[in-house]
Amino acid sequence: MKSGGFLRDVAKVTFGIVFGHGLTILVAPILTRLYAPEAFGVAAVFVSVATIVSVVSCLKYELAIMLPKEEKEAADLLGLSVVATFLVTLLTIVGVWCCGAPLVQHFKIPELLPYLHWIPLLVFSRGLFLCLNHWTLRKKRFKQLSLSDISASSATAGLRVGLGWVGIATSGSLISAVIVGRLISVLVLVGRFFREDLRNIIHSISLVGMWRGCVRYRKFPLLSSWSMVFMTMSLEIPVLLLGTFFSPEVVGFYALGRRTLQVPISLVSSTISKVFFQRTAATRGQAMLPKIVEKAALKLVALGAAPLLLFQLLGPEIFGVAFGKEWIEAGNIVQFLTPWFFMVFVGSPISILAVVLEKQEFALLLNFLLLMTRVASLVIGGVNDNLNLSLILFSGSGFFLIGLFLLFLLKEAGVSLSYFVSVSLRTLSVACAFVFPLFFLKRLSWVDPKWLVILGLVVCILYYLRLFLTDSDLRSLFEQLLSERKGRGNRQKEGG
Repeated sequence: MKSGGFLRDVAKVTFGIVFGHGLTILVAPILTRLYAPEAFGVAAVFVSVATIVSVVSCLKYELAIMLPKEEKEAADLLGLSVVATFLVTLLTIVGVWCCGAPLVQHFKIPELLPYLHWIPLLVFSRGLFLCLNHWTLRKKRFKQLSLSDISASSATAGLRVGLGWVGIATSGSLISAVIVGRLISVLVLVGRFFREDLRNIIHSISLVGMWRGCVRYRKFPLLSSWSMVFMTMSLEIPVLLLGTFFSPEVVGFYALGRRTLQVPISLVSSTISKVFFQRTAATRGQAMLPKIVEKAALKLVALGAAPLLLFQLLGPEIFGVAFGKEWIEAGNIVQFLTPWFFMVFVGSPISILAVVLEKQEFALLLNFLLLMTRVASLVIGGVNDNLNLSLILFSGSGFFLIGLFLLFLLKEAGVSLSYFVSVSLRTLSVACAFVFPLFFLKRLSWVDPKWLVILGLVVCILYYLRLFLTDSDLRSLFEQLLSERKGRGNRQKEGG
């Protein structure tokens, strides 16, 4: 399989993700001036609770849709995933009705109580999205995935800004925008699915086939689902425990800091991840698999090094300039989180190898250890009333455990670990050389934070320019993006 095909598919997915996350970056400074940190904190807790449930809304059978060679088997797995979504949603409704209020009181966020009944709706919409997303991915309809990202991001950002602008700057506004965005992303995927696939699936799907898929891929609900629950809880538990030990305001600072780092990470990571999953699933057991994995991992190291180093060095300055002085504390929190986020940036797309190589038991172990160490980290810091201690332990344990798992997966895929580590260290050294002069400028008290941020942006541009000039694969990707855009423009002209 030629690398050009991989890059072409990445280019198709990239457009929607670049637009969506670029829009998120643009509206973030507006939102921080419309909404209080407490509003972000309550909305973050809502999304965290819904996310923990929604990651298993399909019992992870949606991941299996990519694997069968026969379309009928894939259709049965799609039907199984949809049924699982309905069942999990019903259980969520019962759980919210029985346990919602006591849990809200336990975590000391009574402001969340009016929004609990929205959690099942977000879980249901997320489940349908996962089903259709993986079916669309199997069909290689990368442009459709791009359109779905664009629609969801536009709706979420537009509704949040609009409601805040007219004076309805509440947690409910932030929460409702997330739900509307997710529903719209589902509708975008449903449209083409109904037109092109529904009739064939109705004729292909059977209860016997769904049961066979349920048994054949039982590792997904038995291992992958628990693995995802542990992983998601380890990511979302800070929102819950920070609110318990500290305050909703601290949760708001943490939520903004994490989201700001997640935007550039998702921008690249999720783009590569979607195509990486399809390619590795198609080439597992073949000689080209190690090369595909190695190239993807090294690209992620190179792409993430400089910007995350800048956040590590200039976190308070970046947040103070971009979001206002009252958000500088979010930048201080980000400085503690960047080592962990760098490892997430590299490891997240590669972690899909646990599914492709059917090593889900190791992913389960990793995510269980992540959850345990992070709970311990936050409790230790919370009991001692020391936020910085919580963040140091939280970030450090994540960096170490995800790093070990990344190396394990690379080895299982046949990648030379010594080569990967040596090239990665060389890449990090180059990134440090670009960022290092800013360290001295920051120590000069007379240098205005705005100039530091501007110089940091210049350094980042120069770093990527060097990367672009020295990396032929990135140049090919850029050319693919331009050709996609040019071809789209020509088709529009012909249609007009």
